[in-house]
Amino acid sequence: MPVHESYLNIRTEEKVDLVISCMVMEHLDDRLEAEFMKKSAEILKASGLMIALVPASPEHWGIEDDIAGHCRRYTRSSVENLINSNGWKLKHIAGLTFPISNILLPVSNFLVNRSERQKLALSALERTKQSGRRSVKYKTHFPPLLGLLLNKYTLSPFHLLQKIFTDSTRSLVLFFEATP
Repeated sequence: MPVHESYLNIRTEEKVDLVISCMVMEHLDDRLEAEFMKKSAEILKASGLMIALVPASPEHWGIEDDIAGHCRRYTRSSVENLINSNGWKLKHIAGLTFPISNILLPVSNFLVNRSERQKLALSALERTKQSGRRSVKYKTHFPPLLGLLLNKYTLSPFHLLQKIFTDSTRSLVLFFEATP
């Protein structure tokens, strides 16, 4: 059942099998990140699993991080430290999107800067709230005609290329699985 409430404030006796965190943890300061891990451990069953996607490669910090209200980008070692310091076990970690997103990053930064720079005047909380509701032409929104070029068939070679580089430290996204 969906709950419209802060995850950290949820009070439930019911345990869950899975916690999914998709581009959330980077918005939390150190204290809230620790609370997030504690809350996840509390609500997961003993055999439960967390899967997460986080932005990676701090050296690629850019305007999109500022606009979205990020506190950090992760590295493999920072994910490992987060997991270990909270008494969890890391089951799997993989880098995603390399090298394609790295090649396209300057274009992405240009598009985001042109479309959303005004959001920098907002508070960090407001930027975080708006980060899930974005419409950046040619980044998050594409004219339908581009579907002829950008589809699962034409992009499948790039998908395979990215699978080859899952161990790259330059990946812009990390996927991990962990258990408390």
